[in-house]
Amino acid sequence: MESQKTLDTGYRPRVPQKLIHNAVKDNRFVVVVAHRRMGKTVSAINQLIHSALTCTKKDPRYAYVAPTYNQSKRIAWDYLVNYTRPLGAKVNIAELRVDFMGRRISLYGADNPDSLRGIYLDGAVIDEVGNINPSVFSDIIRPALTDRLGFCVAMGTPKGNNHFRGLRDRAAEGQGWKLLEFKSSDTKLLNEQELTAARLEMGEDKFMQEFECSFNAPVEGSFYSKLINEKEIRLIDYMENHGQGLDYYVQWLRDNDYAHFTHILPHDVEVRELGTGKSRKETLEDAGLSIVTAPRLNVMDGIQAVRRIIPRCWFDPKTKQGLDALRNYRRHYDEKRAVFHDRPLHDWSSHAADSFRYLATGLDESPAEEWNRPININTKWIV
Repeated sequence: MESQKTLDTGYRPRVPQKLIHNAVKDNRFVVVVAHRRMGKTVSAINQLIHSALTCTKKDPRYAYVAPTYNQSKRIAWDYLVNYTRPLGAKVNIAELRVDFMGRRISLYGADNPDSLRGIYLDGAVIDEVGNINPSVFSDIIRPALTDRLGFCVAMGTPKGNNHFRGLRDRAAEGQGWKLLEFKSSDTKLLNEQELTAARLEMGEDKFMQEFECSFNAPVEGSFYSKLINEKEIRLIDYMENHGQGLDYYVQWLRDNDYAHFTHILPHDVEVRELGTGKSRKETLEDAGLSIVTAPRLNVMDGIQAVRRIIPRCWFDPKTKQGLDALRNYRRHYDEKRAVFHDRPLHDWSSHAADSFRYLATGLDESPAEEWNRPININTKWIV
């Protein structure tokens, strides 16, 4: 008869953390909206450890995903090492993974999504999911869970009305999904005097976002989120890709019946290629597309152009990924000086925001800008 061994990792969950573990037990997909300092990362790591220990499949694999690799290491690595030490885990700091009893838990950064491709997962936790490109879940993590019927916990603190809000609303519908929301006023985990001081220092909107799980506050430092609320310029579709040639995008436009429209491209589309001697604009025109080149403006002037047109924009649900990117496109924050710079932060939202900026500068018809444009006059009649 085999003897059973009791393992104690030292983890003692709080009530909200127990609710998370119970939710994972009964649901494959769990969305956790939590106030700051609730202990969600500790619960996430221990959920992965518990699931790995109790998994009956061969070679279980689990993943913790943070917005960046450095964040994953800084936030979760020590927890993972400390809580698996009693299990005799073998630590691989170069790959941010631990192995124990034939199981493996790895830490990843969503800033390098290719590191997650081609693997299978029995379970995953996506931390601060609102700061991560939504395609990381839909295109990479979700398929990795399919053959093993793995679970996924998407967690974070609200940061504007972005795709995290969409996941929250999806989980609220049930049907295999579970929503958990933990406001500081409900959990009573934080000191009341500290919360009162935080409300005064942070302001009401920021406090409600960080401690009362409100999605209504705009993303801090956001260029556009306050303005995305009106109509008239209609954005009907969105597609983003990389590593493809021009023929791929031409075919996509044809397949979706968009090829006959006028297409606005950035100024460098007129640069001639060394190999062919033709510009990309000429290549696209040869393919039957009508091309307009956006004027060459600096980034901040382009952002002003976006601000002018956003109140007139209407966004179809198919543009959700691009719209989420606009909401998250924000100023670069200097932590040392505690100030926002005018220059944008370069992250997953930059490509979509740049494309929208080209659209805005190509469409911009403000009276002030008309005085800065050259006036085209037919001078053939002058003798």
